[in-house]
Amino acid sequence: GTLPDLFREWTRLEDFFLNSNYIEGRLPESLMSARHSAALKNLDLGNNWLDGPVPTDLGNLKSLRRLSLYENEFTGRLPSSIGRCSDLRDLYLDSNALTGPLPDELYTLSDLVDLRLRRNKLTGTLSEQIFRLRDLEILYMDTNEFTGGIPFRLDDVPRLEEIHLYGNRLTGTLPPELNELHHLKVLYLDTNRLTGSLPNEWASFLHDLRQLFLYDNELTGTLPEVMGRMEDLIDLRLNGNRFGGTLPDSLGTLFHLEHVALENNRFEGNVPDSFGQLEKLQALKLHNNDLRGTIPPSVCALTLAAESESESSGSLEILSSDCRGSPTPPLTCECCTRCFDSDDDDQGDGTGL
Repeated sequence: GTLPDLFREWTRLEDFFLNSNYIEGRLPESLMSARHSAALKNLDLGNNWLDGPVPTDLGNLKSLRRLSLYENEFTGRLPSSIGRCSDLRDLYLDSNALTGPLPDELYTLSDLVDLRLRRNKLTGTLSEQIFRLRDLEILYMDTNEFTGGIPFRLDDVPRLEEIHLYGNRLTGTLPPELNELHHLKVLYLDTNRLTGSLPNEWASFLHDLRQLFLYDNELTGTLPEVMGRMEDLIDLRLNGNRFGGTLPDSLGTLFHLEHVALENNRFEGNVPDSFGQLEKLQALKLHNNDLRGTIPPSVCALTLAAESESESSGSLEILSSDCRGSPTPPLTCECCTRCFDSDDDDQGDGTGL
C-alpha cells in the first residue's frame, strides 16, 4: 500500500521506521512539513517500492540525524535542500535510480559519518569538497557513473575507514596522499579505468588496511617490497591489470592473508617460497601471467592440509596457475586445483575468487 497522509497529526514524532515492507507510491507532502516534522530525527523507509523524486523540501527536516531511503525506486537528482539537514549523520540512498551530479550542498553536512549512495545512476566528478566531511567514516559511492579522478583531498577526511568507489568510470592515478588515512580498513577501487602504479606510500603507512581491491583497471608497474608492511591485510585482489616484475617475497609475511588474486597480469619469475608461510590462505590465483618454474612445495603443503581437513596450518582450497600447455607448461604444479594455459578463454571470473 501507500503511506497515509497522517503526519500532520504527529507533531512530536522523532522516530519513524517502516523499512522492509511493501510500501509504494510517493512520499506524502506532510512528511516534509517544516511545522509538523521539526522533531523528526530518524526516518527509515528503506527496502520498499517508493518512487518519484526525493522531495525538494527535504531540507525542512532540520533535526534529522538518520535518513534511510535505500532500495527503493527514487529518481531524479538529490535536491540541494539536503544541505539544510545540518544534523544529519547517516545518509542511505543506495540502490535507487538517482541521476545527475551531486549538489555541492551535500558537502556542507559536516556531521556526516556514514554516506551511502551506491548503485544509482549518478554522474559527474567526485568533488574535492568531500574534504569538508571531516567526521566521515564510511563512503559508498560505487556502482554509479562517476568520471574523472579520485580526489586527492580525501586524505583530509582522517576518520575514513571504508572507501567504496568501484564500478564507476574513474580515471587517473592512485593518489599517494591516501597514505594519510591511518584508520582505513577497506579500499575498493576496482572496475574503473585507473592507470599508473601502486604508490609506495600506501604500503608504508596503511597498516590497518584489511581489504585492497584494485582489480580490472589499467594499472602498471611492479609491486613494492614494502607491501610487507600491510600486516593486517586479509584480502588482496590485483587481477586484471598490467602489473609486471617479480612477486615480492614480502607478501609471504602478510600472515593474515586469506585471498590473493594476481591473475591476468604480467608478473614474471618464480613464485616465492615465502608464500608457503601464509597459513590462513584460502585462495591463490596466479594464472595468465609470465611466471616460470615450480610452485614451491611449501605452497602445495597448504593445499594438502586443506584436503585433510586438519586443524593444523593450511586451508588453501583454490590454487590456479599456468600449469597446462604443450609441450612443457610454463609452471610445474602438482597441487593446483585448476591449470590454465595461454589459449584458455576462461581466465577468471573478474572477482579474483
